[in-house]
Amino acid sequence: HAVELAVHESRLLKIEYWTQTEDRYSDRTVEPYALFNGKEAWYVAAWEHERGLRHFRLDRIKHAEALDEHFERREEVNPIADIGGWPRTGTVGGSRVARVLISAEQAR
Repeated sequence: HAVELAVHESRLLKIEYWTQTEDRYSDRTVEPYALFNGKEAWYVAAWEHERGLRHFRLDRIKHAEALDEHFERREEVNPIADIGGWPRTGTVGGSRVARVLISAEQAR
């Protein structure tokens, strides 16, 4: 799976993503940090240059491609921050439980 490969190998990920609020697909290139199982679906936590940390539902990704270009993980990014209302500092305060798969390199 392209998303999982990109997360584990710190490769840029190009996705065609359906945005519900805009009712359309858009092309995005992101830095994927983790996959997690949220309350409603599986998500990929990714850094988008213009928007910061975002959580993309896997079932809304029409097409995904792991690019050859690698990225350096940003130390300030907590991939599960802001899940279910958690603040971006990553302190636990929300009610949503997420199971997170992070690359072996990041876990070290």
